[in-house]
Amino acid sequence: MFAQLRLAEKELWAYTFNCIVRNFRRWRQRDLTAGEYAVSVLQGVCTPLVKLHLWPDPYLRSIQRMAALEQRYGVTSTLYLLPRSNDPGHDPAGQPASPQRCARYDIRKYAGIFNRLICRGLGGGAARY
Repeated sequence: MFAQLRLAEKELWAYTFNCIVRNFRRWRQRDLTAGEYAVSVLQGVCTPLVKLHLWPDPYLRSIQRMAALEQRYGVTSTLYLLPRSNDPGHDPAGQPASPQRCARYDIRKYAGIFNRLICRGLGGGAARY
């Protein structure tokens, strides 16, 4: 999902900012351990390497970690995805939705991953437009 983002996309750099700056604030407030913050900084610094497929995609890794936790504790979640990339769809009133609502990924590229998760019990759905 991150690998599909263009380098100019704000989501890519917002993630880096959150990993480094926001988590620094959390570390100072003792909401994160030093080790957790160090891992966060490493992830933030290496985020551009996701584009080159030299670093794991943090979104996919999070989904995989979530699935492992669900299996461990015997619970399931539901994951909703936007089915079309770069199409914000419509709001509940039927008006065109904000462009910020667009998915920045092509769900078809991740069909195998999501199908495996659904087969393991994860609830899956696509958001309505």
